[in-house]
Amino acid sequence: MFADTVTSPVLTRTAHSGFLLSHSNEAGRFQVTLIASHRGGALEWPENSPTAFHATSKLPVDQVEFDIHPTNDGEIVVFHDAMLERTSNGSGEMAAHSLAELKALVLAGTEGEHMLTLAEFAEIFAPTGIVLRMELKSAARKMPYPELLTKALVVLDARGLRARTIVTSFNMAAAAQAAATVGLVAAIWLLSPEVQAQIGVDGIISTARAQGVSMVGIRCTGLDASVLSALRDGGLAVGSWAINDCLQIATMLQLAVDVFTTDHPSQAILLREGVQPITGKAEVTALSEVSQHVRDDLRVRPDTRAAHTAAHAGVAAFGGLRPSAESPLLGPALCCGLGRGTWSAASTRRPRRRCFADMVLTSLC
Repeated sequence: MFADTVTSPVLTRTAHSGFLLSHSNEAGRFQVTLIASHRGGALEWPENSPTAFHATSKLPVDQVEFDIHPTNDGEIVVFHDAMLERTSNGSGEMAAHSLAELKALVLAGTEGEHMLTLAEFAEIFAPTGIVLRMELKSAARKMPYPELLTKALVVLDARGLRARTIVTSFNMAAAAQAAATVGLVAAIWLLSPEVQAQIGVDGIISTARAQGVSMVGIRCTGLDASVLSALRDGGLAVGSWAINDCLQIATMLQLAVDVFTTDHPSQAILLREGVQPITGKAEVTALSEVSQHVRDDLRVRPDTRAAHTAAHAGVAAFGGLRPSAESPLLGPALCCGLGRGTWSAASTRRPRRRCFADMVLTSLC
């Protein structure tokens, strides 16, 4: 489905390893929103687990998001929280434990899996073209770990992965350090809703520019067309985070943000196929042109429907299908806000020039 290289008036992108180069709001221009599998797809598999990352490595995602902490004996592990309780059978602060102690723990939701070191994580993704999106975490008291980025880059450099790595942080000093580091794809300053409310869009722009950071990440609840436009007018690239249901995904695709992280990467990929297929076309494809096999997948027997994701349901429901008594649309559609219903092929279709995100949003108004 993916060409080796995709070129349009807006961007040049290599499949699985691209990064948005420029923006354009001119009519008829085409822009791809990149998808990052957050913590390896935390709503599809146990977060930051070997299972999650092996599964993500096989998806046509653009980036994989993960978090790193140091151990007390100088190693680096992939884990989200500063404390162990939520996603492992351990207790206490991450950084107070040795690698051997942490490796003895079992990750929550897994069948005996253990947390990965950064080196082990790198081995999974080195053979792929997926861009690494590495978040520098802080200690339990929100204090950044000294030299975490420097130590992490030693591990990544040993595998030739620096040039495929984006570094993110909610800590501006850490983001600025990454922005000043040679050879990375990008550095992203992540904004919490509290910081965004405190300093406003103008404060975000002035702070980022003063620190040499060219890209920011805004929580989806704080990002709309006006905020996106203002940040881009201020010279910043803009991503979003916490994009975890179909409506949020459709909204971000409609806005054409540069990139978003999602705990549902499989859904996001299928929804992007309806909104922004990776083909280099001058405009987004109308939903009536979504591949026929996706719509066919929805017209399956009820006993096999559980294997299909809610994203399939969203694509098919607005791809020229309408309620029918013959083919029940079961629970997965609820995640897209579509409710329960039944669908069959319809002879009439919605206007061909409307993109899928518009259809989803209009249907929910």
